[in-house]
Amino acid sequence: MEKEHVVDDLPAYALGILDEEEAVQVIRHLQGCAACRNELESYQVVTNRLAFAAPSVEFPTGLRQRIVETASTYARGSGIVQRQKYSKPRQQILIPWRLVGALVIVLLALSNLLVWQQLVDLRSTVVPSFQTVALAGTELHPDANGMLVISHDGKHGTLVVEDLPPLEESKEYQLWLIRNGNRVSGGTFSVSRDGYASMWVSAPDPLGSYPTFGITIEPVGGSPGPTGDKVMGGDI
Repeated sequence: MEKEHVVDDLPAYALGILDEEEAVQVIRHLQGCAACRNELESYQVVTNRLAFAAPSVEFPTGLRQRIVETASTYARGSGIVQRQKYSKPRQQILIPWRLVGALVIVLLALSNLLVWQQLVDLRSTVVPSFQTVALAGTELHPDANGMLVISHDGKHGTLVVEDLPPLEESKEYQLWLIRNGNRVSGGTFSVSRDGYASMWVSAPDPLGSYPTFGITIEPVGGSPGPTGDKVMGGDI
């Protein structure tokens, strides 16, 4: 009679080291057992979780090769390579296979960790840092919100807003860059029917040199200075 669960076989099955007969038994059991399927899924994702959870570590040169050699030596010493020839009882064979499987899992985890660390190092060298400024709605439109994303060199930016009400055809929203009480226009824009808009922003000076930003309602084409109600604002 088939045993109630195949939990003991799942690590070896996840690694693909069960023989054909044992693998078929596991597959048949998994078809009707949600608990074992969930357990198998946890084994299949364990290496990725280890890679993300582990701290950054410099591994000695040749560690991977030493682990492989250790696993191979243990397998030969345990008679695993002669498994079919000697036909050892199933329980005696599964134990060393599981130990070898554990070594392989460690090897995979270390490999994934090294790849992840290389990716982090690469991202830190090639991905520029961006400055962001959160914009919030005023009492006139408290649900409005937005963000100004400033490029790493400060020369350009992108304004994104949402939940601002559409204006009549003769009006537009205007962005203001504010420094020492002086206001420079960052451009005008209109929003979609659902209140969304995005706009490319540039200015005479780096955007990061302006500590405050505001948005007002102005006539189409914009104004030299703010004349309408302020609807959004934010500070660096």
